[in-house]
Amino acid sequence: MNYVCAAGTGSFVEELARSLGFDLFTLGDECLGAQPPATSERCTVFMQQDAARLLREGVSKRDVMAAVMYSVVRNYLLKVVGSRYYSRKKVFFQGATAKNKSLVAAFENLLDVEVVVSPLCHVMGSYGVALLTAQRLQKSGNQTTFVGIDFNSSHVKLVKESCTFCNNYCEITFAEVEGLENRPSWGYMCGRDPEDNKVRRCDEYKWFTKRNGIFRKKYALPASHKAVEQKKTIGINRCLLTWEFYPLYRAVFEHLGFNVKLSRPTDRNTVEMSSQWVGADYCFPAKLAHGHTRDLLDDAEVDFVFLPYSTGSFSSPQTNNSCFCPYNTATASFINSAIYLNSTKADTDAARIISPVIDFRQTPKTIAMRMAEVLTPKLGVSEKDILNALNHAMDVWSNYQEGLQGIGQQALADLEANPDGKPGIVIIGRPYNVYDSGANLDLPKKIAMLGFPVIPMETLPLDSVQLDAEHANMYWAYGRKILQAAKFISQHERLYGVYFTNFCCGPDAFIQTYVEQIMGHKPMLMLELDEHGADAGYITRIEAFADVLSQTNVITWNAKPLDVKPFDKETTLKDRIMWIPIIQPVCAELTAAVIRASGQDCRVLPPETGDVYDLGRSLTRGTECVPCPTVLGGFLNVMRTWPDQSQKHAILMTEAHGPCRYGQYRTLQRVVLNEQGFEDVPIVYWSARDSYAAAEGYSRRIIFQAVCTGDLLVKMRNRAAPYTRTPAEKQEVEEMLVEFTRRCADAYENNQPARVKDIIREAARRFKAKMDPSMPRKPVVGLVGEIYIRTNKYLNRDLVGAIEACGGEAWAAPIAEWVLYAAAMEGYKGKRNKTAIMGRAGTYIKNLFLSKDFKDIYAAGAELISDSPESDPLETIKEGAEYMSQDFEGEALCTVGRAVEFIKHGAALVVNVTPFGCMPGNITMGVFERVQEEHNASIVNMVYDGDSDINGKINVFMSNLRQRE
Repeated sequence: MNYVCAAGTGSFVEELARSLGFDLFTLGDECLGAQPPATSERCTVFMQQDAARLLREGVSKRDVMAAVMYSVVRNYLLKVVGSRYYSRKKVFFQGATAKNKSLVAAFENLLDVEVVVSPLCHVMGSYGVALLTAQRLQKSGNQTTFVGIDFNSSHVKLVKESCTFCNNYCEITFAEVEGLENRPSWGYMCGRDPEDNKVRRCDEYKWFTKRNGIFRKKYALPASHKAVEQKKTIGINRCLLTWEFYPLYRAVFEHLGFNVKLSRPTDRNTVEMSSQWVGADYCFPAKLAHGHTRDLLDDAEVDFVFLPYSTGSFSSPQTNNSCFCPYNTATASFINSAIYLNSTKADTDAARIISPVIDFRQTPKTIAMRMAEVLTPKLGVSEKDILNALNHAMDVWSNYQEGLQGIGQQALADLEANPDGKPGIVIIGRPYNVYDSGANLDLPKKIAMLGFPVIPMETLPLDSVQLDAEHANMYWAYGRKILQAAKFISQHERLYGVYFTNFCCGPDAFIQTYVEQIMGHKPMLMLELDEHGADAGYITRIEAFADVLSQTNVITWNAKPLDVKPFDKETTLKDRIMWIPIIQPVCAELTAAVIRASGQDCRVLPPETGDVYDLGRSLTRGTECVPCPTVLGGFLNVMRTWPDQSQKHAILMTEAHGPCRYGQYRTLQRVVLNEQGFEDVPIVYWSARDSYAAAEGYSRRIIFQAVCTGDLLVKMRNRAAPYTRTPAEKQEVEEMLVEFTRRCADAYENNQPARVKDIIREAARRFKAKMDPSMPRKPVVGLVGEIYIRTNKYLNRDLVGAIEACGGEAWAAPIAEWVLYAAAMEGYKGKRNKTAIMGRAGTYIKNLFLSKDFKDIYAAGAELISDSPESDPLETIKEGAEYMSQDFEGEALCTVGRAVEFIKHGAALVVNVTPFGCMPGNITMGVFERVQEEHNASIVNMVYDGDSDINGKINVFMSNLRQRE
C-alpha cells in the first residue's frame, strides 16, 4: 500500500487539466504523440511547480500536460511499486484514472509491457466492495440491512441529540427514514454502538495509557536530599527527544530545586506557530519544535527554556554508535537562528535558552561537566550539584525503564492468554511520533478502536533481540531500536507492526528498507505523518490493513537474515576489479592510481547518465539522498554491462558512523546487491571514525596526498578558466586538466609521488599562462555543502560552468577539508572524553602529517592560487561553532564555518549545495538565514533532486550582484 500522503493523482491531473483548458474526457487523446520535457516525480506539489515553470519558459500546454502524465506514472512506480515484483508481460490497470489514455500510454512506454484496461475500470473498486461484502455475509450467516435502491425516494428526517454519557457531549445524528423501524445514527466519538448505555472504554488502548502514566509520574527525591528552593521555572519542549527523556530531564531539574513546566500539547496552533518561524524544510517533528519553543518563550511563568544539544543516547553493544539524527542534535542551532530572525525580543529570548551538550554515551561525571558549562553561569548551580542530580535522575531512568518492560511483559502475556483474540499491533517509530497525539492525530487510539491491542514499541524486550552483523553500523539509537522491534515482531505470531514515519525523515529513507527486508512477507503498515491535520487518508489505510489482518492466517514468520559473505582482503580481492565512485573525478582517478600501485586493479566508475541514475532509483525508495541511488546505479550498471561476465568485481566505499545518512550507503548497497544476485561482490569500506585507517594497506598518507592533488588541480582549473581570452583557450584549459590528471596518476601508480609536486608547479605556470592579465578579478562564488553533489558535474548540472557562464569565478571547498575536519574532530573528542594520553598523542602525530602534506602540496601551486588560500580546519570549526555546537558531528559545521570564511575573504556570493531532503543541508539552510543577516552577505541554497536543472538561479543572483556594483 501507499504509505505516503493522500494527495490523489487523479484529482491532481483533473485540476491541472482544467486550469490549462483541457476537457477531461478528451485529455488522454490530446496528449498522445506529445514530446514532454522532464519534470519532477517526487509528489504532486513539485509536479505543479515544474508545470508552472515550463509554461513560463514557453513550453506548450499539451507538452506540459504530457510531462505531468509521465511524472505521475514515475511517482507511482518509484513510491508505490518500488523494487517489488511486477509482470514483465502484462499489467492490469484499474480505477477511473485508467480512462486516461495518455496515462496508460505512459505506463506502457516506461514499463515496456502491455497494459490492459477494463471498459468498467472506473467501478472496479465498488464492484470489489460488493463482492467482499457478499462473501462476509455468507460466511457470517447474517442478512444484509441494505434497504434497497428505493431508499433514494424515501423521506428522511435528520434529528440531532446530545449524548450525556461523558464530558464530550457528542452531538449524535439520527436518521428517521420512512418505512424503516430503526433509526441509523452516527457521531459517537468514543466509538460506542447506538444500543450501548454507557461510554465505551477502549481496553485495547490500555498499554499506551499505562505507559503515559509512568511517563508523567513524579518520582520522589531521596529522603536525605535537601534541595535549595530556586523558585525558577524551567520550560521543556513537548517535542522530539522529550517524549523519551522527560522523566530524566524532570528529575535533574527538580533535584536542583527548580520547577518544571512542559509546553502545551501539540495542536493546530502549535503547527501554525511553527510554520511562521521554520527556516527550512525539516521533518514535521523538527518543525513542531519551533512552535513549542515559542509557546514556552511566550509563557510568563517560564524563566528558562531547556533546549539541549543532544548528541548521543545510551550505547548498545550491538552497534558501533548510538547517536541521534542531525535534526535532534541541532535543534538548538536552528531554533536560535529562528529566534534571531523572527522574535521581536531576540536577545532576551535567546538569553533564556539553555543549551548544554548532553551525550548519554559518556559517563555521568562527563555529562555533568558538560552541563555545568552552561547551567552554572545561567542557573548558578555547581557541577557537584549537577552530578548529584544526574545520579538521582539515572536512578529514576532505571525505574522508568523497568516500568516500561513490565508493561510489555503484561501486554505479551495478555496476547498469549487470549489466543483467539485479535493480534497485537506494535506502533513502531520514534517516541515523538508514537506518543504525540496532536502530531499523529491520535492514530494509535483509532487503531485500538478497531479492536486491536496497541503496544508501544519501547515496551518490548528490545535488548534481547540480536541484530544481523551487517547492521552493526546502524548508528542511530532509534534506528537500532526500530530494527530490533521489527525483528521481534517478525518472529512473534501474534504481533504485527504499524510504522509511523514522517515526510523528509532522513534516517527512515534507509531504515524502512531494512525493516521491510527483516519482515519478509509479513504484513506491515507504514504511515507517513505530516502537518496537514486530516486523518481521512490514514484511516483508509488503517482500515485496509485491518482487513488484511482479518484474512491472514499465519502461524509464524521468520526474519530474513541479511547474508554477508566474509572475505579476506588478500585472497578475495585478488583478480577482482575494485570500483570507486566519482566523488570528484580528478580525486577519484588519483586515488585509484594509488591503489593500483599496490597491485590491486582499481578503476573509477564511468560518468553517470540518466539511465544509471534511473537504475539506482528503481531499486531504492526514492527518498534517499540523491548520491545514494546514483552510486548504486553506477555499480550495478558496470557489473551488468561488463563485456566479460566471468570477471569478478569489488566495491570500495568510504563510511561514516553518523549522524548523516552517508554511513548507510554500504548497508543499503548490500541489501540491493543481494536482491540483484550479486551476493559474492564484497564491499570494502574505509571509515571516517579512525581517519580512514583501513586504507593503510594502500598507503593512507599517499591517498590523502592524491586527494589534495586532485583538489588542487581542479582549483587551478577553476582559477584560470574564467580569464581565458577565447572559447578555444578555455577548451585548452580543460584539456590541460585532463593531461595533468593523467600525469599525476602515472606518478602515483608507479610509486613516484615525489614527482607530483613538480607536475603541480608546471601546471600552475601553464594554467596561469592561459589567463588574460588585463582582466579584472571576477566575482568570486564560494561553493560549500554536500561533497558529492558539490563536485559531481552530472548531479549539479555543471554548477561551476553555470557560475562561469554568468561571469563568476568558482572557488569550491576541497574534499581534503573533510578529511582534515574528521582528523581534527578525532582529536577534539579524545580531549573531551579524556582519552588516554598515548592515544591522543598518536592522533596528534597522524593529524600533524595530514596537515603538513596538505600545506606542502598547495604550496606547490602557489604561483597561481596564492590569492585564494585554503582554510585551517580548526579555524573553519571555530567559525561554525558560532552557530552550532562543535559536538555536532558532520558536514553542517564545516559548511557553515567555511561559508563564513568565504564571506570574510570577500566572496561576492556563497552557494550552498545540498541534495533534496539532506538533513545537514536543511540545517545549514536554516542557520544561513542568520549568517546572511549578521554578515550582510548573499547565500543561495541550491537543492538538487537528480532530475531538475536549477542552475538558472545562479544567473538571477549574479545579475543582482552586477546591479549592486
